[in-house]
Amino acid sequence: LFIAFSLCGWLVLGTHHPKFRSFSLTAESLFCLLNGDGIIEAFSGVKSSPFTTPVTVFNKIYLCTFVLIFIFIVLSLFIGIINHAYESLSDNWKNRSRGFL
Repeated sequence: LFIAFSLCGWLVLGTHHPKFRSFSLTAESLFCLLNGDGIIEAFSGVKSSPFTTPVTVFNKIYLCTFVLIFIFIVLSLFIGIINHAYESLSDNWKNRSRGFL
């Protein structure tokens, strides 16, 4: 999914945005967005001209979609790890308490 977003950003925004000039810069920019770096530059970096209005709209939709999807994925993964650790500890604690009775 990350590679698909990187390819899409590179192909569509590559000529209009300095942070999306190459595939490696696009992947780096998207990874930085996940960490909260460079959000303002990513949203406002499209070169302005009368022909870039659709690109500006696509840029905003593309970045919002990317951030929302990946934040939910990372958040779900984090909650799953915490839930698994809690269940493991809870089962371990129940097994220990049964052995002492």
